Amino acid sequence: MKPVLPLQDDAEAAAWDFGTAQSLFPGYEKVDLEPYGPAGRSLNRYRYKNGTPPGPSAWSQSEGTTDPQVTPKPRPYSYTPPDPSAQ
Repeated sequence: MKPVLPLQDDAEAAAWDFGTAQSLFPGYEKVDLEPYGPAGRSLNRYRYKNGTPPGPSAWSQSEGTTDPQVTPKPRPYSYTPPDPSAQ
C-alpha cells in the first residue's frame, strides 16, 4: 500500500516546505523522516542529494502522470536603446 497524505494539496505543500528547508539548511538532506510515519515516507521521494533537488519524476508520482515531453521555445526579444538626444 502506497502511503498518501490526506489531501493532495497537503502533500504538495509539505513537499514544497521540505524542499525549501533542504535549500536553506543542507543538513536536512539526511534527516530521518521515519518517525513521521506515512507523511515522512511520502516526503522521502523529495529528498535532495548533494544539494540537488529530485528530478521531475518525483513530482509526477504524486499527480499520477508521467514526465511531459516539452521542447522549450525561445521567447522573441527585441530591445531599442534609449535615444540620448531625447532628454
